Amino acid sequence: MKNILNNTIKYTFIFIFLIIFFLLIIIDKNITYNFMNINKISNLNIFIFLIYIIMLYLYLKYKYKLNIKFKNNNHINIIFIILFIIQLIIFNNIYFETGWDPKILKEAANQYALTNIFNNNTYFNSYPYFDIYPNNIILTSIFGYIYKLAYLINISNPNKLLVIISIILVDISGIMTIKTISNFTKNKKTLLICTILFCIFIGLNPWFLIPYSDTFSIIIPISILYNYTKKNKKFHNYLLIGLLSTLGFLIKPTNIIIFISIMIIELFNFIFNKRKNIKKIIKKTSPIVLGFLIIIIITITNEKIINYNVNSNYNFSIYHFLMMGSNEKTNGSFYDKDVINSLKQKNYNERVNYNLKVFIKRMKSRAFSEHINFYQKKLLLTYNDGTLAWGNEGDFFNKIENKKANIFKEIFYTTGKYYHLLSTFLHTIWILIILFSIYYSITNKNNKINVILLSLIGLTLYILLFETRARYLYLYTPFFIILASLGIENLKLILHKKNI
Repeated sequence: MKNILNNTIKYTFIFIFLIIFFLLIIIDKNITYNFMNINKISNLNIFIFLIYIIMLYLYLKYKYKLNIKFKNNNHINIIFIILFIIQLIIFNNIYFETGWDPKILKEAANQYALTNIFNNNTYFNSYPYFDIYPNNIILTSIFGYIYKLAYLINISNPNKLLVIISIILVDISGIMTIKTISNFTKNKKTLLICTILFCIFIGLNPWFLIPYSDTFSIIIPISILYNYTKKNKKFHNYLLIGLLSTLGFLIKPTNIIIFISIMIIELFNFIFNKRKNIKKIIKKTSPIVLGFLIIIIITITNEKIINYNVNSNYNFSIYHFLMMGSNEKTNGSFYDKDVINSLKQKNYNERVNYNLKVFIKRMKSRAFSEHINFYQKKLLLTYNDGTLAWGNEGDFFNKIENKKANIFKEIFYTTGKYYHLLSTFLHTIWILIILFSIYYSITNKNNKINVILLSLIGLTLYILLFETRARYLYLYTPFFIILASLGIENLKLILHKKNI
């Protein structure tokens, strides 16, 4: 039965991501969809280029017997230090304040820091934002406490402190990625490959400049994975799984996907294990439950401190995002008319009924071929952009502190002269990561990796069902990087056995 579960996860992942890769390479821009990337080079040409580079490397390696050895991993620490310095230089040269949701959170946090009053900022000019999206209360509270600290130590612009903390959290998630992959392999070259992929694709991906739920919780899924994949887990590992899963869910619901994956695997193993060790189960679950209770107590305490009571009549349920994920106008991404129509409903129950009614109507109105067309657009919208749709949010470059252009603005601003180079480079790395992730899933025989595969299956199913954006992949990009790094290692081992 364990083999059935493992094979189901493995072949489902392969099936889903071969479809995605087919869409990326063959369909690409042959159909029109929302938020299409700006790259002028087709994915097929990028794929051919990557194959050529790989073949060239293998030829040179074989001809000149290239074999670099590493005695320790000190170079990894140096790489992350260099990355942090580069990120600070980029931040100092292109700093700007963004609009959309982060702006609402920062304004509320700033007011709370100055007045100790947690006000409900308006959304679409007249609706209470935190009643609609109560999941952002805890993140806004964290911002508020950071603002208080900034004012206490006389930092004139606390928004900059938020960005620096964002950078630190992103880089720590990189360190956790390396620590996690070391649970699967001790190969120093693989650890270095993983480090380089992370630093290039996530460390230099400009999303680190936006303090929001993405950057503030990217550390959570990878930390849960690290604690779960440790060989000899102790009480604190299970406690951290409970703490991080609960906190992550409260900050951004997609954080919970890794925990659900763990529960599915563990529950399956428990049911089909003939020797059920109840004491062992209690030993595992007790610290997880304790972690859950600790975060709930902290959340309740925080609500009392900020003295804000949520009016549940305005809440958006999961059905709103299900409805929005089925709209054709924006291919299942954010659609302002869906939001406005949901807001017009008198209370929570009416809103749920309305959302379900619209969702069912949309699903019934499409023929099978139209569903195929719709979901391939949705997958392309999400997976066909190596920048993870940088700049594709409302009022993105809201306030630019220094309007004087410099080389960094020309590279990282979407209006910049050289932005297309950054976009093409990141997208090329992204195609490489997906390619080797699929390759590893096909050749892999280590069942420990299934928790990663199942998490990415869950993430993709979430994207297909609910509202999507390419940015929603951000939290789980370390998972893709681990798969790709292991895939590169696997290819090297196979070639080594064949004396190539």
